[in-house]
Amino acid sequence: MAMAEHTTVPITNLLMAHEQFDADGQPAFPLMEEYQFLRVNPDQFLEINPDRPTLLVVIGPSAVGKDTIVDKLIEAKLVRKITTATTRARRVNIPGKEDEAPDSYIWLAEEYPRVATESDEEYYDRLKTEARLVEFNQHDGNLYGLPEASITKALAVNDSQALPVVRTEINGAVTIKAKFQDQYNVIIIAIEPDEITSLLGIIKTERAGASLDIRIARVKQEIEGAQREANLFVQNTHKTVAGKKGLDVVVAELKKFLQELHKNTSSK
Repeated sequence: MAMAEHTTVPITNLLMAHEQFDADGQPAFPLMEEYQFLRVNPDQFLEINPDRPTLLVVIGPSAVGKDTIVDKLIEAKLVRKITTATTRARRVNIPGKEDEAPDSYIWLAEEYPRVATESDEEYYDRLKTEARLVEFNQHDGNLYGLPEASITKALAVNDSQALPVVRTEINGAVTIKAKFQDQYNVIIIAIEPDEITSLLGIIKTERAGASLDIRIARVKQEIEGAQREANLFVQNTHKTVAGKKGLDVVVAELKKFLQELHKNTSSK
């Protein structure tokens, strides 16, 4: 006797009491009153399949606060980080800095030693193939990437509470979605600033010089890409909300969303 398939759940249902439609019969996306800083992208409507593992992909421009938000969700044991890879050497015995744990990254230089005759380009090209990097980028002369094995390993873990999460850039998110959306619930979550002008102000105070224009261009590219690709937007406000720090309110809303997501993906 064939088993009945579970009904998919619109992502909007996780943010509202019931589905609503506009005058033309099209889905409308009003937020529940308690959600002030989360909104669904109507151009990337997503149906959650409770029979599939869920993968969260968090994107956002530099200095927007995505690492801070994800770290707080990790502390709450609602998400767990997928291990990424780098050619950078592990930081050990550096004055004023904590030693990096061996499992902080997959240390590519240790697992895939460089051949003395290889150029940077040749070495990185080999790593992309041998380490099966789903997405990758270069930063400060080192290669960073996400091995396919890290994703499949994380999604094979039966953890009913903590969902696997990847922090990446817009191009990486698009690549991950294209490769895994037929197997998993891939939810792209974009962290946004209150205003792009305030974010650019932070960047300008952090870094000056020739690289500033490049960094600003990347911020604009990330925001534009998120508007096209993200399923869920999270406004990381720095304002005080009802006497509380904006960050605390935003994280509380994300926790509530993830708890609703758990309820709708608990059946395997």
